Amino acid sequence: MVKIIGAGPGAKDLITVRGMRALQEADVIIYAGSLVNEELLEYAKKECEIYNSAYMNLDEVIDVIVKAEQAGKKVVRLHTGDPSIYGAIREQIEVLATHGIQCEICPGVSSFLAAAAALNCEYTVPEVSQTVILTRMEGRTPVPEKEKLSLLAQHGASMAVFLSAGHLKELQEQLIEDSISKLAKKVKYTYSSLLEEVFQQLDEEKVCRAAEMVSSYKRVLVCGLGSSGYAASEMAFRMMRLGLQIQAVTDSQVIQMSAAVADKDCLMIAISLSGNTQAIADAVHMAKSRGAGVVLITANREAEIDCDVVLYTATSRNLDQGIAISPQFPILVLTDIFYGYYFKNDTKIKSQRYHMTLETLNQKKS
Repeated sequence: MVKIIGAGPGAKDLITVRGMRALQEADVIIYAGSLVNEELLEYAKKECEIYNSAYMNLDEVIDVIVKAEQAGKKVVRLHTGDPSIYGAIREQIEVLATHGIQCEICPGVSSFLAAAAALNCEYTVPEVSQTVILTRMEGRTPVPEKEKLSLLAQHGASMAVFLSAGHLKELQEQLIEDSISKLAKKVKYTYSSLLEEVFQQLDEEKVCRAAEMVSSYKRVLVCGLGSSGYAASEMAFRMMRLGLQIQAVTDSQVIQMSAAVADKDCLMIAISLSGNTQAIADAVHMAKSRGAGVVLITANREAEIDCDVVLYTATSRNLDQGIAISPQFPILVLTDIFYGYYFKNDTKIKSQRYHMTLETLNQKKS
């Protein structure tokens, strides 16, 4: 059994206790001399055989390990940081396996963790980043196209870049570059992420139920303020073309008045991405108290608004430099899905109504 030990970020006392004990018990130590602090070798016993792999190729390293294993000796392969991060251990493990030799990995403190400690900082700050990306600049080892620094930087997450200290200027240029083409890619990526999030939030059973509710009421009010108001208008316009008695209400006072006269024949579809819009919450409460049905579209899973059905969608987000992604986008995607479910019920009748409204519009144009 070969023990592959993580030496930690450099200081002798930052190796793990398990790693230190493995060094103390080892009969043979092979260490990465160009990277590992040689003070760690002070843990080794006097009779321990020590090899510097900086002057050895893979075959020579394997040869030393195989002979030591055959002699019943305890072998330690000492790598810098944590062996699983750019440690090139896989090829060693695979070759040793062909000789019937197993490996045990002892993790170490990686340099990106030591860097955070030295700076007294945290990688996962709420409302800033909950993700840490570990990567490197391209060198002799190629980096996959989808893992280019410029693409990873678009996530806006904390990033630790390894093996790149000698390319700081190039690294800086790649990270701060913001050409038109890159900006377009950011927008595309953000919209793609939002679209994926919409479908992750989607509950088809609830969408189907909401669509059925629309068919069971005589009139429908779609309420929203600000950007949600634009989305409400789009939803009402599209549904109206199917012959539905539907109205978009996008003024706070008119929303309150509409809720006050709502009854059991009325369905209110309330749109509030934040789920905290007071005018919408008050209107929903009023309409519900008067026997109206209520469907809420929101991105807030903690919204405390009493309604019959809640449809969750994604929330929009901002790019850097103040460039905003339209908050209507996730609502409009959900509207498309909702429209499809509603149309699917009584497809023939709704298709006829759609063509009737279309013909009427065309006649007016001519």
